[in-house]
Amino acid sequence: MSNLPVHYRYDAFGNKDGSATVKLSKWIAIHETPCGYYVVPDWMYCGAPSRPERYGKSAKWVSKTSRKRRCYPDKVQAFESFKIRKERHIERLQRDLRVMQSALDQASNYAAGEVPPEPRQVWFGFNGPEDVI
Repeated sequence: MSNLPVHYRYDAFGNKDGSATVKLSKWIAIHETPCGYYVVPDWMYCGAPSRPERYGKSAKWVSKTSRKRRCYPDKVQAFESFKIRKERHIERLQRDLRVMQSALDQASNYAAGEVPPEPRQVWFGFNGPEDVI
């Protein structure tokens, strides 16, 4: 085994019953650069450090110093990153839900078979022939 560090990442997977399972995955560093590491999932690791090209697109580059990374050299940092990712995921989903609820509310203002008029398109301040001097 090489002296390159093992990295960790937590992910959540949905179950059929609506619950979630949180899993820890290990990422093995296969190559070091001055600024980071190339890592691969542990199930793909062949047992010796090698060039990233050997693993194709499966090898991911991870910074040594960045706050935001794919995986982290310790489990505490990986779990903190997981919590932040899931909080942001929830924020995006809540925003999408508000937008879809607003669209549905607007659609309920029309009778059956009635469609809303087409909106005017505005491109860079030009609204059509009436704006031409």
